[in-house]
Amino acid sequence: MPSLISFDEASHTYTDQHGRVVPSVTQALNVLDSYRGIPPAVLEKAAQRGTAVHKAVELHLQGDLDEMSLDPEVADYFYAYWKFEREHRYQPEHSELRVFSNKFRYAGTLDLAGPDPSNKRGYAIIDIKTSRELMPSVGPQLAAYEKAFRESIDVPPRRKLKRYGLLLKSDGTYELKPYDGAADFSVFLACLTVCNYQET
Repeated sequence: MPSLISFDEASHTYTDQHGRVVPSVTQALNVLDSYRGIPPAVLEKAAQRGTAVHKAVELHLQGDLDEMSLDPEVADYFYAYWKFEREHRYQPEHSELRVFSNKFRYAGTLDLAGPDPSNKRGYAIIDIKTSRELMPSVGPQLAAYEKAFRESIDVPPRRKLKRYGLLLKSDGTYELKPYDGAADFSVFLACLTVCNYQET
């Protein structure tokens, strides 16, 4: 299933096997997080930092990270991930995995999927954040990733997946927060409906 979706990094656009643009999870959820009053330059810097931290984690998991080359600001967030990994003896099965829901017509890139860090017999998906706090969109975002992950990897419907937001902080610490809101996916679908309406 993941091969049914393509991603153009320059435009941050997902397209299906027929070349049709598919909304992204983050695009659909823009309506939930208010950044009003924050200067565009500040938002852009935060976005660049988040991208760099995600890339550092990805390279680390591939065994290709040169830690000495990390920008000091990025390094602080990366070591927060490293601390999480060591404390939970965490090793994901998937990282930066593109997922696609053909049923609901959206796509996204899942940060981490693998053993539940709080219960090794379980399974979990994790989204990494580098913002000051975990925003209201995290719960619906993870619920959307779970649905698409189940379609993309063909996870049995009865297999329970835990959902976590992993907040990496600039002081090298982290917060691992579980999300299990029953309404999270309904909220995402409402946002997706608004997103699709605005695009018509």
